[in-house]
Amino acid sequence: MKYLYGDSVPSPIRFDFLTAFETFVDVAVKAVRIEQEIGQAQAAVDLAVEAREEALSIVESFHQKVMVYLDALLDEQQDPNTSVYVRQLREHGDKVVAEARNNCRVAMELAVKERGAEFGARRNELMSLIERFLITELVTPVHVSSVMRLSEGQNQMTTIMRHPGGIVATYSAVPVAGSVWQGPVRLASLVQGLDLQLGTRKSWITGSVAKSAVSLDDFIVGGFELADESAEIRLRKRVDQADSFQFNISRQGEKLLVQVERKGEAEADAMLDLDEGERLRIEKLWQMLRQSVRNTVRSRGGLLSVTMDGEDLWVGRGVRVFFNRIVEHLAPTVTQIIQHSPNPAELSMKIENEEGRREEVYVRRQSLMAKIESLDDDGRSVFSPFGLAGDELTSEDVDIV
Repeated sequence: MKYLYGDSVPSPIRFDFLTAFETFVDVAVKAVRIEQEIGQAQAAVDLAVEAREEALSIVESFHQKVMVYLDALLDEQQDPNTSVYVRQLREHGDKVVAEARNNCRVAMELAVKERGAEFGARRNELMSLIERFLITELVTPVHVSSVMRLSEGQNQMTTIMRHPGGIVATYSAVPVAGSVWQGPVRLASLVQGLDLQLGTRKSWITGSVAKSAVSLDDFIVGGFELADESAEIRLRKRVDQADSFQFNISRQGEKLLVQVERKGEAEADAMLDLDEGERLRIEKLWQMLRQSVRNTVRSRGGLLSVTMDGEDLWVGRGVRVFFNRIVEHLAPTVTQIIQHSPNPAELSMKIENEEGRREEVYVRRQSLMAKIESLDDDGRSVFSPFGLAGDELTSEDVDIV
């Protein structure tokens, strides 16, 4: 199966780009609209808070001026009855101002609470939309790692996918029925006979220290982070104990690097070297772990978080920037498809099977523009790099049935 542009020119695309792109436009339009609505609602809350604070400030300022004026009058007329009157008036004024201050605080807290629940629901909508887009794999991850940490007898598993543009998505990873990862995993269930020179033996006669073999078969996997070119593997003796060893593995060209850290030891004694045979056995463990996770764990459960440049997506206008970067990444491909599409009213490609038979796949530019045109000018500007409303698209073309 291979993909061609609409004019039958070979394309580097290796999947149904147009179907995924249509999903992206639908998702992105809805997400941009929601973010705009959240921004407008937040602005309304901010204005209401400012108005209440300004009103309270006016009352407090007026009260202070009145009290200063009363003190001045009291200095002019020294009379016990007048002093009592001023004192009572001051106490009553203080109570009125305190009550106004408290009412302002309660009103602001209530507004924040009500809006907080609304914003939370809208953010959940955004998360669902972004998850729907990411599942299309329209933007292929540049790095994927499987992560596990054993905590309180449970394997907490996640999948981390790093995308272009500094975007990182984290998913829950769910062991399937019958998977060994539904509970703590003994190393012997993955690979047996893993003996390494990780221990030490001190001679009681000479006092010299020599390495000794440690069998890792009965050790428990305390955690890992597994990727194509690197891995971190943690082992412990018992489920309820701390990790004993950490293996940091990386591949540089044809060279395999393995660094072993003996946890809980002094820095001078913590780092250990392995010989070539031991490194190869650790590499086998690495690959067995990857195979086991790949075969028995669903890598994408639910989307847990999305960060961009190390910050949560919900900071500032993160969602808007997120889609700006995705559009920037996709725009060159969309431009190529437009240039190779025979009908200017369509984005078209062809699928060719092994027998050479071709099937055309297309999406009407009118249907894409109808979604985008539902946004205001600011929202529509997100999609302008696609050039979907180019000069070559005439009203006559759009009306083709």
